[in-house]
Amino acid sequence: MNRQESRLYYSLSEIQGSYYVFIGIFILFLSIEYPTESNLLIMEQSTSLFGTLLIGIGCSLFIGKNNKKVHYSVCILGLFSSWSIFIQQVSSAYAGESNFLQNIDLFIQLAFSILWLYLLYWKWVNRKFSKLNSED
Repeated sequence: MNRQESRLYYSLSEIQGSYYVFIGIFILFLSIEYPTESNLLIMEQSTSLFGTLLIGIGCSLFIGKNNKKVHYSVCILGLFSSWSIFIQQVSSAYAGESNFLQNIDLFIQLAFSILWLYLLYWKWVNRKFSKLNSED
Protein backbone atom coordinates (compact mmCIF):
# COMPACT_ATOMS: atom_id res chain seq x y z
CA MET A 1 0.00 0.00 0.00
CA ASN A 2 1.44 3.32 -0.99
CA ARG A 3 1.50 6.41 1.19
CA GLN A 4 -1.33 8.28 -0.56
CA GLU A 5 -3.62 5.28 -0.39
CA SER A 6 -2.84 4.86 3.28
CA ARG A 7 -3.52 8.52 4.09
CA LEU A 8 -6.82 8.50 2.21
CA TYR A 9 -7.91 5.29 3.96
CA TYR A 10 -6.92 6.61 7.39
CA SER A 11 -8.53 10.03 6.90
CA LEU A 12 -11.71 8.72 5.30
CA SER A 13 -12.24 6.07 8.00
CA GLU A 14 -11.63 8.62 10.73
CA ILE A 15 -13.85 11.36 9.27
CA GLN A 16 -16.74 9.10 8.26
CA GLY A 17 -16.56 7.15 11.53
CA SER A 18 -16.64 10.34 13.59
CA TYR A 19 -19.45 11.78 11.47
CA TYR A 20 -21.59 8.66 11.87
CA VAL A 21 -21.05 8.54 15.64
CA PHE A 22 -22.02 12.22 15.89
CA ILE A 23 -25.11 11.81 13.69
CA GLY A 24 -26.11 8.62 15.54
CA ILE A 25 -25.92 10.37 18.91
CA PHE A 26 -27.84 13.33 17.45
CA ILE A 27 -30.59 11.03 16.15
CA LEU A 28 -30.77 9.13 19.45
CA PHE A 29 -31.00 12.38 21.40
CA LEU A 30 -33.73 13.81 19.20
CA SER A 31 -35.72 10.58 19.08
CA ILE A 32 -35.69 10.42 22.89
CA GLU A 33 -36.27 14.11 23.59
CA TYR A 34 -38.62 14.94 20.71
CA PRO A 35 -40.23 11.72 19.47
CA THR A 36 -42.87 13.58 17.46
CA GLU A 37 -40.42 15.92 15.70
CA SER A 38 -39.12 13.43 13.12
CA ASN A 39 -38.75 16.10 10.43
CA LEU A 40 -35.80 17.62 12.33
CA LEU A 41 -33.76 14.46 11.94
CA ILE A 42 -31.31 13.70 9.19
CA MET A 43 -33.16 10.52 8.32
CA GLU A 44 -36.91 10.21 8.33
CA GLN A 45 -36.72 6.74 9.82
CA SER A 46 -35.74 8.33 13.11
CA THR A 47 -35.82 5.34 15.37
CA SER A 48 -33.37 4.66 18.12
CA LEU A 49 -32.38 1.54 16.17
CA PHE A 50 -31.13 3.63 13.26
CA GLY A 51 -29.15 5.90 15.59
CA THR A 52 -27.61 2.91 17.33
CA LEU A 53 -26.69 1.29 14.00
CA LEU A 54 -25.01 4.50 12.85
CA ILE A 55 -22.99 4.63 16.06
CA GLY A 56 -21.92 1.01 15.54
CA ILE A 57 -20.92 1.62 11.91
CA GLY A 58 -19.06 4.76 12.92
CA CYS A 59 -17.14 2.94 15.64
CA SER A 60 -16.28 0.12 13.22
CA LEU A 61 -14.93 2.57 10.66
CA PHE A 62 -13.02 4.50 13.31
CA ILE A 63 -11.45 1.33 14.74
CA GLY A 64 -10.75 -0.03 11.24
CA LYS A 65 -8.41 2.87 10.49
CA ASN A 66 -5.85 1.47 12.95
CA ASN A 67 -4.88 -1.41 10.66
CA LYS A 68 -1.69 -1.10 8.63
CA LYS A 69 -3.36 -2.55 5.53
CA VAL A 70 -6.38 -1.24 3.70
CA HIS A 71 -9.00 -3.91 4.28
CA TYR A 72 -11.75 -4.45 1.75
CA SER A 73 -14.25 -5.10 4.54
CA VAL A 74 -13.84 -1.59 5.97
CA CYS A 75 -14.01 -0.10 2.47
CA ILE A 76 -17.20 -2.02 1.70
CA LEU A 77 -18.75 -1.01 5.05
CA GLY A 78 -17.96 2.66 4.42
CA LEU A 79 -19.13 2.56 0.81
CA PHE A 80 -22.42 0.75 1.33
CA SER A 81 -23.39 2.60 4.49
CA SER A 82 -22.87 5.95 2.77
CA TRP A 83 -24.56 4.71 -0.40
CA SER A 84 -27.64 3.44 1.46
CA ILE A 85 -28.07 6.75 3.30
CA PHE A 86 -27.49 8.62 0.03
CA ILE A 87 -30.23 6.63 -1.75
CA GLN A 88 -32.66 7.32 1.09
CA GLN A 89 -31.83 11.04 1.00
CA VAL A 90 -32.32 11.18 -2.77
CA SER A 91 -35.71 9.48 -2.52
CA SER A 92 -36.77 11.95 0.18
CA ALA A 93 -35.58 14.89 -1.91
CA TYR A 94 -37.35 13.53 -4.98
CA ALA A 95 -40.59 13.22 -3.01
CA GLY A 96 -40.17 16.81 -1.82
CA GLU A 97 -39.89 15.77 1.82
CA SER A 98 -36.32 16.86 2.51
CA ASN A 99 -35.10 19.76 4.57
CA PHE A 100 -31.85 21.71 4.69
CA LEU A 101 -30.04 19.24 6.99
CA GLN A 102 -31.03 16.32 4.79
CA ASN A 103 -29.74 18.11 1.69
CA ILE A 104 -26.39 18.78 3.35
CA ASP A 105 -26.20 15.15 4.45
CA LEU A 106 -27.02 14.04 0.89
CA PHE A 107 -23.90 15.77 -0.43
CA ILE A 108 -21.75 14.52 2.45
CA GLN A 109 -22.83 10.93 1.76
CA LEU A 110 -22.15 11.41 -1.95
CA ALA A 111 -18.63 12.61 -1.15
CA PHE A 112 -18.03 9.59 1.13
CA SER A 113 -19.26 7.24 -1.60
CA ILE A 114 -17.05 8.79 -4.28
CA LEU A 115 -13.96 8.67 -2.06
CA TRP A 116 -14.54 5.02 -1.11
CA LEU A 117 -15.06 4.10 -4.77
CA TYR A 118 -11.85 5.93 -5.64
CA LEU A 119 -9.95 4.08 -2.92
CA LEU A 120 -11.33 0.68 -4.00
CA TYR A 121 -10.50 1.42 -7.63
CA TRP A 122 -7.01 2.49 -6.63
CA LYS A 123 -6.49 -0.76 -4.73
CA TRP A 124 -7.80 -2.77 -7.68
CA VAL A 125 -5.49 -1.00 -10.14
CA ASN A 126 -2.46 -1.46 -7.86
CA ARG A 127 -3.26 -5.16 -7.46
CA LYS A 128 -3.64 -5.66 -11.22
CA PHE A 129 -0.39 -3.88 -12.00
CA SER A 130 1.47 -5.78 -9.31
CA LYS A 131 0.28 -9.04 -10.89
CA LEU A 132 1.44 -7.85 -14.31
CA ASN A 133 4.84 -6.85 -12.95
CA SER A 134 5.27 -10.16 -11.12
CA GLU A 135 4.60 -12.12 -14.33
CA ASP A 136 7.51 -10.44 -16.15
